[in-house]
Amino acid sequence: MVGRPKSQNQKNRKASTENAMKMQAAVEAWKEEVKKSNPRSLRCFAADMDVDRKTLKRQSEGGQSIQDFNSTKQTLTPAEEATVADWITRSCEQALPPTPAQIRAHAEYMRKTIHPQKKPIGTIWVNEFFARHPEVSTGWINSLDIQRAQALNPVIVKSWFDLLESEVVAKNVPAECQWGMDEMNLQRGNLATQRVAKVQGKKMAHKQGGANKEMITAIVTIGANGEALAPTLIFKGERIYDRWIQDNPANATFVTSLNGWTDQEVCKEWLQDVFEPATQEKANGQLRVLYMDGHSSHFTTEIIDFAMAFNIMIVGYPPHCTHALQGLDVVCFAKMKSEMKKEINEFEATHGHSVRKDDLTGMFGRAFLRSFDVDTVMAAFQKTGIYPFNRNAITEEQMKPAEATSVQGSFTFTQTSPIKAIIKSFRVYKPTRFDISPSHATSSTSTPDTPSDLQQLMVFPSYNEPQTPNHSRSRSHPDIDPALLDDTPSKRMRIAFSSLSSTSSTSFLVSQTPYTSDTPFSHAPDKIPADIQQPDWTLKKVSANPRHYCNKEAMGKTIGDLTEALGDAELQVKVLKLNQETMAAQAVIADLHLQKMNQIIYSKEQEKIAKEHANNKFVLPNPGHGHIWTKEAVADTLKKKKEAKEKEAAEQAERVRKREETSQKKAALELEWKNCREEHKKAVEAWQEDCKKACAAGIKTKDLPSKPKCIKKKALTTLMMGTGDAGDEDVDDSDAGNVLEDEEVDAEFV
Repeated sequence: MVGRPKSQNQKNRKASTENAMKMQAAVEAWKEEVKKSNPRSLRCFAADMDVDRKTLKRQSEGGQSIQDFNSTKQTLTPAEEATVADWITRSCEQALPPTPAQIRAHAEYMRKTIHPQKKPIGTIWVNEFFARHPEVSTGWINSLDIQRAQALNPVIVKSWFDLLESEVVAKNVPAECQWGMDEMNLQRGNLATQRVAKVQGKKMAHKQGGANKEMITAIVTIGANGEALAPTLIFKGERIYDRWIQDNPANATFVTSLNGWTDQEVCKEWLQDVFEPATQEKANGQLRVLYMDGHSSHFTTEIIDFAMAFNIMIVGYPPHCTHALQGLDVVCFAKMKSEMKKEINEFEATHGHSVRKDDLTGMFGRAFLRSFDVDTVMAAFQKTGIYPFNRNAITEEQMKPAEATSVQGSFTFTQTSPIKAIIKSFRVYKPTRFDISPSHATSSTSTPDTPSDLQQLMVFPSYNEPQTPNHSRSRSHPDIDPALLDDTPSKRMRIAFSSLSSTSSTSFLVSQTPYTSDTPFSHAPDKIPADIQQPDWTLKKVSANPRHYCNKEAMGKTIGDLTEALGDAELQVKVLKLNQETMAAQAVIADLHLQKMNQIIYSKEQEKIAKEHANNKFVLPNPGHGHIWTKEAVADTLKKKKEAKEKEAAEQAERVRKREETSQKKAALELEWKNCREEHKKAVEAWQEDCKKACAAGIKTKDLPSKPKCIKKKALTTLMMGTGDAGDEDVDDSDAGNVLEDEEVDAEFV
């Protein structure tokens, strides 16, 4: 297959790598050649191997290749860059591809941690990194919904195929009785991007065409035998005009809805008027299986009752998994949208105006007939493993994105076999309170001079020192304390858990305490400083050819130098071995951190699910899995849910009515109270005038008329609303002045 051409830089790097491999093979072959009794000359050998003679001589004597020399100038070593490339690969597999800025930040953190003395990562480092590692590159992404990424996991997929095997395969449902249904949305406008010719130097080319975003929904049904039923088009509106449906090559049926989408009524009519009559004769009394997604409009009591009455088993896909398990989404709709786009382009080019509803039905029908042929429809069922039944249809690569949030997730770097074995042991073994007690962190047979039990339990591949054979040491475990071998595997796991619980930074990993932002995270330990003398690597250039003469003194000096260099190399190997074991142990601890955090996230998700289940949001057990919806228990549950919903709606309406009634009564009460206060105020003013006149006429105070009284607000509230909660005070703040004024008038009269 023709791909994108490589740049000259990539070609040069590839040629350089091939030449280096060729030279390395020539060096190894030359070392074997010189051991022969009659070897060829270096010149002849280099000519036969097609390599440079001087370079071959230099590298065979221990010289450095140009690739090795250039690697010493890199900020990160080749091994460290390989780790970054592996991290990118695993992140991409989990649908979490890093951006160039994230890669640079990742590399800069490694540089600060491992090589603080080196200069910071430059701005063009990422481009050079991609050039050195052709296995990774940059590209454009297709968005994957987080819920879809998390939902398609091994547990859900296994549960789905178990359901198919027990409910469909075991009942020998034939291909002509298995059907898949789904909706697809159509736009009259051609809003998709496409590749066209443009003027050189212009950034973008524009194309005239319709930009109508009004959605029209099509219900499409396909069978495992390769047949596609007549589609159903849902127009937005209240009625269908004859001119919309005159050109109908696909023999589609038509309905309307207020928003152009499917609803419960549309789905019920489709099942009763389209699906059942079209498949009844083919089934000939046999069980029909209908695969549908878990949209709420697909599962109502009326739909389930009708399906059970006509021997139709409705199988619901697991939520958010239709992008991999539903054949229409996986195979058919992509081809249908491509054909529909061609129809729109041809129509706009021919007619010079955008697509109208009058034109849409004919265009859809022609695209439908080209898209849903027998091979495409059968491939939809085969690709998803429904028919023929195939558990391996969903690959591990498709489920990789779920690893990032799985309770059994792992970090995005490749782990060695010993680390994987230890991590598996920690995940399988379930500790008790006795196991995690810090007082049990030591073995009964260990001595202070032996390495810690946790270190001995974590045995990693390393260089072993030459030792004298000893029959008391186990042949299969030469690096482990023999006393520790007397312990059982469960006891060794108990010691490991106890060792973790005895430290301040890792004790929470084996405890039941939830992980919080205040929990200390054990950072990577510092490496053991390798401040030791470097071996004299130039000694590798000493000729090992026995034909080369060397006197006794020179040979003795060479042997001494080699012995000293070997001692320095041995010390370096020990330091590197300890550093390797330290970092490997840190990888285990880091994985335990991840497992702890994943478990906490999982428990929170389960709490949320339980809460939603308590609120009657879920109908079936095991939410997130596929289900058989056509069951009496499901129908009864839906009916109860519907009744509860109707009851709740009625109670809500009653509460609203009471609130409105109370609001009206309160408004009337306030108006009546205001009128009472105004009348009382007028009565008091008239009473005051009468009192003044009486006093002027010489009438005594005790003979004055009584002051008018006003009804209390509490009494008025009880009278009008039947309760006194609206106000217990006699008067409000606005009446305080009137009361004071009345008292002053009474004082004057006295």
